[in-house]
Amino acid sequence: MNIQEIKAAVQAHVDCGTDQETRAARDHLVTCLEQLHRVVPDWRLVVLELIAENERLSARLGEEVSPEVSQMLIQLQRDEEAELVSAEGFVRLTGRTSISALQRNFKIAYGRACRLMDKLHARGVVSPIDAEGRRTVLKREPRP
Repeated sequence: MNIQEIKAAVQAHVDCGTDQETRAARDHLVTCLEQLHRVVPDWRLVVLELIAENERLSARLGEEVSPEVSQMLIQLQRDEEAELVSAEGFVRLTGRTSISALQRNFKIAYGRACRLMDKLHARGVVSPIDAEGRRTVLKREPRP
């Protein structure tokens, strides 16, 4: 199953009518999520879209989100947190605050490196972009 087939399957189940159709759609989304985990190298954004769709379908049924999807979401959050901690360590150790440095070091795509840099900025690790287009590593705030 490739990414186009998965997206087509999801789209086919977006406007389900009956509870039985909605359950079938939700079950199919779980299968798609499992397939995506194996097929797509940078699958995080697609998985988040599918999880949101799964939650919408579950809400329509008045049911909880399936345990498989909950586990995937928890694992995704753990992975993102670990990646952010690694990126913070890299930036603080090397002093390199460019998106391209993140790309090269973590072997990730440009968009993902941009999101990672935005998260580092939100956490107060790097400064906003200055007039010359550069960022600096900010000092850690002392903890009380």
